[in-house]
Amino acid sequence: MILAHRAALDGIQMDEIDPAIVIQRIEEAAPKESIQAAALAMGGSRITQKRRESLDVVIRFGIDVRKQEMARREEIIEAVNRWAMRGGILRISQKPERRLRVILVQAASVGDPWDWTANYSLTFRACGIPWWEQETPATATGPVAASGSIDIQAEGSAETCAEVTLENMSGANIAMASITIGGKTMSFSDLGLGGGERLVIDHDERGFLRIRIRNAGGTFRSAMAKRSGADDFKVLPGAVSCSWSAQRAVQATVSVRGRFA
Repeated sequence: MILAHRAALDGIQMDEIDPAIVIQRIEEAAPKESIQAAALAMGGSRITQKRRESLDVVIRFGIDVRKQEMARREEIIEAVNRWAMRGGILRISQKPERRLRVILVQAASVGDPWDWTANYSLTFRACGIPWWEQETPATATGPVAASGSIDIQAEGSAETCAEVTLENMSGANIAMASITIGGKTMSFSDLGLGGGERLVIDHDERGFLRIRIRNAGGTFRSAMAKRSGADDFKVLPGAVSCSWSAQRAVQATVSVRGRFA
């Protein structure tokens, strides 16, 4: 039976673990945020930093088995907790085309297994990227050239991070390049980007910036020490401009995965 509320972790639906699982509610808590402020001389304060720390999602469910089947109820709770324990990419039916990377912070507890009307809950938390994200990022690819620009539309309602790849199309080594996105510039020197290699600027699952070179065989090496300038390419929703320049011909691809407050 397809339920009104559905939840999947890394593509595995919770209600497919056992047909007795009935998801009753999926609740998103208010995000945990921190604000830092500095006092003003004439009174009042000035906001110096505002950060979203985490976002919790609670899944509440029941188990449709007779009260005499206490051992089966225990088995189902164990199976649900096993599904939840590793966390992963959470997708829920009420947010189509959205995803949230979560960890499990509160497993389900069976309580009294004789109580067949009991409700249970799982609590997941998003920490590294505490926003729902667009399932498929917007992507744009520019022409093969030593310099150029492309525009892309950032969806969502919160600040997000752009990612970019420069592929060396010249067949010769590239030592210097620069990329500007949303008015912020990263410059690279002594890059050592060989023909057919790609400079990849992206983020890991915790949201940490990575700057790497990918060779034709798919092996990465770090290029973080080659960078100067901007710490990251943070952009607001709306039109985003990306420009680049390099010693030789490259092809630039920029992508933006919208985030939703």
